[in-house]
Amino acid sequence: MIGRIYWIALNTVIEFVRDRSVTGFLFIGILFILGGAVVADLSFVEKQKMYIDTGLGAIFIVSVFITLLAGTNVIDRELREKQALCALAKPIPRAAWMAGKFAGYLFTLGAVIFLLTSFFFFYIKLQVGLWIPMIFVGGLFIYLEMIVLSSYILLFSMITSQYMSLFFALLVLIIGHMIDDLKIYWASGSEAARFITHALFYVLPNMKTYLATPIVNGNIPVPSNYVIALLCSTTLYVLIAGILAGLLLNRKELA
Repeated sequence: MIGRIYWIALNTVIEFVRDRSVTGFLFIGILFILGGAVVADLSFVEKQKMYIDTGLGAIFIVSVFITLLAGTNVIDRELREKQALCALAKPIPRAAWMAGKFAGYLFTLGAVIFLLTSFFFFYIKLQVGLWIPMIFVGGLFIYLEMIVLSSYILLFSMITSQYMSLFFALLVLIIGHMIDDLKIYWASGSEAARFITHALFYVLPNMKTYLATPIVNGNIPVPSNYVIALLCSTTLYVLIAGILAGLLLNRKELA
């Protein structure tokens, strides 16, 4: 079983490497990072902070685009175009096929974020003359946030179409960064508003816990148990979404 998942994941990675869109996003991310020099020169605040803000912002934006576009397409396209039937015609369980596709996608996403983070790490050294290892911690936090978002996309892909999955995933991302603001409506006179905001608060992730910029700038200390807690919560999201998506896929009519 593990061997089948591995080869499906490897094939998925190869497909992404051949896909020019991923390479294009990587190139765009590098351009955005280089563009931080223009923003820093126009700014009156500390240049190092501006370089970090623009660089991590570029990595985050590129990661979001890859997650939304590639994540909603990696499984949905093969199900929609019946390409999955070629793999599932062999003695491969549906859950194993799904796990392989998702693992290959996550590996590709992580590789892109790592390459952009590494480029940004050396670029900061070139511009301000400092090695800032916390940049890699920031890249890790961005990657974990994208994994959580991808777990929701995986689940949405089993329920609705690609474009609706994209729409719902975008809502998860936006509301996740405004999750604390939902408490404002808990005292609302509308019972429906209270129910919806309570449901969203407990179902959706708090994306603010994955913010990378304050961590790299040193505004927020990062104890080791905090990183471990984020790793555990991210793993939990993936496991829950994977189990639910696997159950839905087994009941899905593919022919």
